[in-house]
Formats: sequence, structure tokens, C-alpha cells
Amino acid sequence: MKKRNIFSKLFIIFVLFVSTGAVISMADIFSSLIAVGGFSFTNNETSYWGVSMYAVYTSSHTNKVQATESSESCKSLGGAGYVHLQNNTYYIIASIYENLEDAKKVKLNLIETKPSCDILELQIKKTTFSNNLKPEEKEVLNQSLGLFKNTYKKLYDLSVSLDTSIITEVNAQLSINEIGGEVSKVQNNFNTMFNDNLSSYLILIKTKLNSLNTTLNNLINQKSYSLTSNIKYAYSSVVFS
Repeated sequence: MKKRNIFSKLFIIFVLFVSTGAVISMADIFSSLIAVGGFSFTNNETSYWGVSMYAVYTSSHTNKVQATESSESCKSLGGAGYVHLQNNTYYIIASIYENLEDAKKVKLNLIETKPSCDILELQIKKTTFSNNLKPEEKEVLNQSLGLFKNTYKKLYDLSVSLDTSIITEVNAQLSINEIGGEVSKVQNNFNTMFNDNLSSYLILIKTKLNSLNTTLNNLINQKSYSLTSNIKYAYSSVVFS
């Protein structure tokens, strides 16, 4: 049997911890509501609600070359290895959580092998746009904004299922293709509905949808590192998109 990488072990320990003493379905364990922000409509504006999320990082650097080397090391161990620049510091992100307590449990299990690991709070701020949209336009915008939350959640769940051997890599690849198809479908609907005279906030959403689609295409075609690392990198990209 193949030796599991450090981050696969980390997820398994976490699942065992939260399920001790209770009968909990795997779907309930893995389906925590991790959102890149909710949204709401009024007659005059669209609000994209902010949230706090918690990234477990394995190291931090002021030097980009060192950050790149640490990123590759993190990826080789099954982590995301996502390089996040904040306040002139490069953080090497292993994974991201909505709940601080979940992040603390992961850090506790990781700190023996990665003593420099810690938790970085991510503030995704509320953004409000004025709007004058038709009902059918609001429906498409609703689907488009919800796509980020849904894509993150599906990729996160997929990563944990793969780490805990609930699914095989073949099954995971099929799921990734399905997720990519959903992203393309929603993006096409958006582009069809909003194809000219775009306001600044619609241009922003269009840009973010393009970025999301690129992230999924990269995940589908990425062959370097392990599949679980690539999935973690992809859902980290969704959060920072």
C-alpha cells in the first residue's frame, strides 16, 4: 500500500477527531458551508457579503525565491502550496477553512512536522454595487455569484474524499470534469446575458468568472504534483480570485 502524504494523513486525523463519539455521515462531515461570500439584492443594489476564512500556512517568507521553493515542497507533500502575498510577506497556504476551530485542529496535527505553520485570517470584504437589472438578469447574476461558493465547496469535499480514499483518482477526475462543465455553462450564460455596455461591477464579475474558468481548466490539465495537491491549489485560487 502506498505511503500517504502528510496532508492526506492530516485530513484523516481531522475526520477521525470530529467523528469520535458520534455517528456522522461523511456528507455531513465534508459539507461545511465554506463560502467566498453570500449575496443579496434590493431594488437599487447588489451586495456581495464578506466573510472571514482561515488559511493554514506552512511557512512565510519575504523572499520570493524562497517562497517558490517552499511552495514546491508543500505541493510535493500534498498541500496546496498556494503562494499568497500580503503585506510584503509570501505565505505558503496548505489549505483554507471557514471555521477557525477546524483550522486550529489542522495546525495542531501539522505543527510536529512543520513547526513554522500557523493560521492566517483572510478578510473577504463586503462589496456593494448599484444595479438596475431585469428579473432574468438578476437570476443569471445570482447563478454567477453563487458559482464561487459552490465550486469551492465541491473542490474542498472532493479533496477530502480523495485523501480519505472514499473515491479513486479516476472518480475524482470525472468529478473535476463535471465541475469544469458547470463553471463553463454558468460563464456562458453570463456572457450571453451581459454582452455589451457592461457596468464596472459586471466587468468585475466577468473577470472573476474568467479567472474561475481558467482555474478549472488548469486543474483538468495539470499533471504536476499529486491530484489532491492540485485540487487544494484550485480551491485556494477560488478563494483568492
